[in-house]
Amino acid sequence: MAPTALWPRLTLAVVLAAAGLCAQAQSPQPSLPALPPGFAPPPIPAGNPQSPAKVELGRRLFAEGRLAVDGHTSCAVCHQPGRAYTDGRATPRGATGSSLPRNAPTLYNVAYLPRLGWASTASTSLEAQMPTPLLGTHPVEMGLAGREVEVLKILEADSGYKSAFEAAFADDAQPVSIANLIKAVAAFERTLISGRSGFDRYVFDDDRRYMSAAARRGMALFYGPRTGCGECHSGLQFSNGQLAPSGIRSADAGLALETAKVADKGRFRVPTLRNVALTAPYMHDGSLPTLAAVISFYNRGGHPPRKPLALTRGEQQELLAFLESLTEVSPP
Repeated sequence: MAPTALWPRLTLAVVLAAAGLCAQAQSPQPSLPALPPGFAPPPIPAGNPQSPAKVELGRRLFAEGRLAVDGHTSCAVCHQPGRAYTDGRATPRGATGSSLPRNAPTLYNVAYLPRLGWASTASTSLEAQMPTPLLGTHPVEMGLAGREVEVLKILEADSGYKSAFEAAFADDAQPVSIANLIKAVAAFERTLISGRSGFDRYVFDDDRRYMSAAARRGMALFYGPRTGCGECHSGLQFSNGQLAPSGIRSADAGLALETAKVADKGRFRVPTLRNVALTAPYMHDGSLPTLAAVISFYNRGGHPPRKPLALTRGEQQELLAFLESLTEVSPP
């Protein structure tokens, strides 16, 4: 067999070895879906164990508009299931109608992220991150700050919510609380696991129906030295979880807003590429409208200019085909 014909399978072997992937499905954890092949159970904080009652409560609260100051802006407005838990906007609108500064990232596989938010080292768990959209005032996302007592009274007065909190937090003297609201939503978000894309079915099932020849050539480019995409977008989550320069010219200082270090200016979290074809527009500011535009941007070298990738138009299409293969698919 010619060396070029071997390359996609060799690339696959390298990917599997580098990520330490196992081709057997992991046993599900309590109140988590059956985990896809290769996926280890996500870390669960000792102070917030999963339970069916807690997950179901979190699912309801995720779509509850009465938590927001306008009475209808729920978590699900910016994180829509049909858009891979994004909203299709360059940047979302908060409950007061103002535009937020950064794109709404996907929540798929958020349980596996070592840090959350676009540019923070402080939020290392869902429980630690969630007060920002709920209670933050600069900018206002949901506008819960100062309304905690009012919202808790609303939930207490709703017999369905009251009983759901009591079932989920049976050992608490005061089950209906902001802390428990956060725990419930976090428990629900940990169930948003995606790992049966065309790529996964090709890798773990050796099912070639889900990876075209063009996508396999694109995979070779993705993991090869010419593009270096796989260096940052690595592992089963297609992200090393690090904060790195995005190459986008932006007034947003990124991590430097938190650290005040010049070296951190323009650093943002490397996003996962799972279901990336569903999460347009792209980058922290939503400035690139399509995946083709993202590929073209990096092919030119980005900002500040780096060495261009010099991919042909055909190679860019192959790379695009690979990225599209990272979308969750169901067998026919």
